[in-house]
Formats: sequence, structure tokens, C-alpha cells
Amino acid sequence: MLLGRTAASAAPVTRRLSSCLRDARGQPVTGGDHAVIAAIDQFADTVLRRGRCAETILDAAIARPDCLMAQACGAVYHLLGETRSGIEQAMSLLEQARRGQSAATDREVMFVRAISAIAQNQPRLADSFFLALAETAPEDLLAGYIGHLHFLNHGRFDAMLAHAQLLRRANRSDPFALGMLSFALEEAGAADAALDAAFAANALDPSIAWVHHTVAHVFKTQGRSAEGITWLMQHAHHWESCGSSMFTHNWWHAQLLALDIDAPTRALDLYDRLIAAEATRSVSSFANASSLLARLELRDIDVGSRWLPLAEEARRRVGEHVLPFIDLHYGIALGYAGDLAGCTALKRSMALHACHQRGELREAWEFAGVPLTEAVIAGCFGDWRNACRHFACGLPKAMLIGGSRLQRELLHEFQAHAVLRAAPSARSAVRRRRPPGTQIESAISALAM
Repeated sequence: MLLGRTAASAAPVTRRLSSCLRDARGQPVTGGDHAVIAAIDQFADTVLRRGRCAETILDAAIARPDCLMAQACGAVYHLLGETRSGIEQAMSLLEQARRGQSAATDREVMFVRAISAIAQNQPRLADSFFLALAETAPEDLLAGYIGHLHFLNHGRFDAMLAHAQLLRRANRSDPFALGMLSFALEEAGAADAALDAAFAANALDPSIAWVHHTVAHVFKTQGRSAEGITWLMQHAHHWESCGSSMFTHNWWHAQLLALDIDAPTRALDLYDRLIAAEATRSVSSFANASSLLARLELRDIDVGSRWLPLAEEARRRVGEHVLPFIDLHYGIALGYAGDLAGCTALKRSMALHACHQRGELREAWEFAGVPLTEAVIAGCFGDWRNACRHFACGLPKAMLIGGSRLQRELLHEFQAHAVLRAAPSARSAVRRRRPPGTQIESAISALAM
């Protein structure tokens, strides 16, 4: 019922399409000529492949202010950066897009409204628009993938799976639709089905980084770390064409598998070679860097001065509050760098921001983001009792901050570490990690190549 109302409110009149040119997936584009549609097609493919140079869509948005989809795609580009300045730039383009709604198609209007709901911090409204788009225009896989990421950012994994199933039903032989379904299945706990879908997508197109990312999730979940590293290394050359966030994220997955088989030195070497230089180039890369270093810290690995550039970047971002998941990682960097003033500023700013939110968004900030950030910061400073107290408050709601299960797994590691440190008598219960065997050593050696 909700979808029907949303679709109707988004576009009450079915518009004439006879005069519209169409994009590569057959969707009408109002106000577009062949050049701007080619730019939109290129942008869609770049986003789906998580490639570089997506910013070229901004040239099309400037050249054709009358093309609603060019403006909307420009807004998507800015929103994908997950920064406050990006949201502000997106809002400007969306305002321009809204001026052309009267002549636009139903799909275009819904897409603009979905993107606007993200920019305006209305995640549940965005949910309904993306689900409606998947029902009425499932061939639009750019909208599909933006919706997919939106559900991930807000911990809406039930909606993510329903959404992916709609896309898959209409695009049965499309590897991007299969890739989205595979990840949604993995987050729903259906690891075997997720791996089947990922392998099917990979057979159609072996270069899709999002598919590789799902395979990494499944191998980690199933404890098949050596096998996972071997498989990832066979596909890692494709990541060279990815933008910073996907490049570092897939290497982050490889490093998590390395940690599983007791190869922290190798993981740290990979961090220095592949992630350190990227860490401040995108918010996602920052989270990947902070998350990996934190896991090394929890394993008593000396990371030296590697926290310092991350803390410097985090200090610049205090007060942005795009997503609680992001602020949490700023807190980790500031905490491990020993920046008490920066941690205090972040916590105060987050608490104030939480007070001004409403509904589920307030719940995500107040009952998950704030206490979890308090918890990891307390742990970074060795205040394990406070860390335990805040984890007890925040972890039951942790899914609300978004991120995948593997990303949130860090919080459970942190909590376990805090409980152990807060109760010294329990330290004898810690098991020694066994050294890697010959088969595992052979797999991990591929990481150095």
C-alpha cells in the first residue's frame, strides 16, 4: 500500500514519452540530447563499476541545465562523497532538477525525489521511493544501485533484499543486478545463496568489484580465509580501475582475511602500500583505514604513527554528521591518536546533533551512534569499564548506524576486548592463536605479489 501511494504522489500524471530520447537501458530522458544521454550512460556504468572519473557528469549538468537527469546524476555524484559540502552541492543541483519536473517522466521525478530525500535526511521517505522505482522502473540500475547503497547506509537489510529481488526479477541476465542480489542475500544471512549469485554474476562479467566484495564477505563469514585470499588475488587486478573507496574496501577485505590466518605483518604491509595514501581521498577509504588499524591495535600490533594523518583528517570533519557510522570511525582515529580535545569535541557535537533529529534517525544517532562512539573512544584511552557500559547501551541498536555485518563486527571485537580488560582475572581465558599452516602460508604469499 505504501508503495502505491508513494509512486502516485511522486508522479500523479503519466507523461507522454514519444518525444524523449532513451538511455542505454531504454529509459526516456527528457530535455536530453545524444551527448548528454551518453554522459548519463557513462556515469551510470562508472557508478555500477565503482570506477574513476564519475565527476565528468558535472560537465553535462552544467551544459544542459534543462535536463533533469543530468542534474540528478550530478547530485548523486556529490552525495556519494558522503561529506557535508557534497550534500550542499547536491541540494543546489536538485533544486535545478525540481524546476524541470513538470515536463519530466514519472521515473525521473521519483528519482529526483529519492535523491532529495537522502540529501534532506529523510531515509524512510527515500526507502519508499527507491522501492517504488524498483517496482515501476526496475531496468534503471543506476537508481537501483543508489537505493542499494542507501539501504546499506541505514541498516535496512530487509528492504535491501526486497529491493534487490525486484531488480533481479526484471534483469535476470544482468551481472549488476545479480551482484546487488548477492550482497543483499549475504547480509540477510543466506551465505550459500549469496555465493551462488556472486559466482553467477562473475561468470557474466568477472570485472565487477562489488561482486568480488560479496565473495570476500562470504568467505570471511564461512571461515574460508585462505580460499578467499586466493580467489580475491585472482581478481584484484580489476580493482586498479576502481575509485578510491572501492579500491581500498576490497583490499580491506583481503586484509581481514589475512588477519584471520594470523598474518598481521602482511596486513600492515598492505595497509602501507595500498590504503595509507588513499585514506583521506574518500570518506569510505578513511573508514577502511581506521577499521583496519583498529583491528591491528586490538591484536596488540604496533601501528606506530599511522594514526596521525587519520586524526588530522578526523579533526577537520568534526561537526559534519553525515552518518553515525562515519562519525564512529572519526572517533576511533582521534582516540587511538590520543587526541582528547578532538574526542571531546566530536562527542559533544554528536550528542547535540542527535538531539535535533527525529524518528528513526534520532534513534540511530542517540541510541547507537553516540554510545558506540563513546565506547570506542573510552577503549582507546584504556577506560575499559566505561567502554563496557557504553557498548551495553549501543550494541543492541548497532544495525541502525548502517554498514555491513563485517564492518560492525569491529564493535563486537572491541567489546570483547573491553570485557577482557575490565576483568583482569579473565585474561587467562584468552586462547593463543595457532601459527598458520603450510596451505595457509601458500595462500597468503599471494598477497605480497
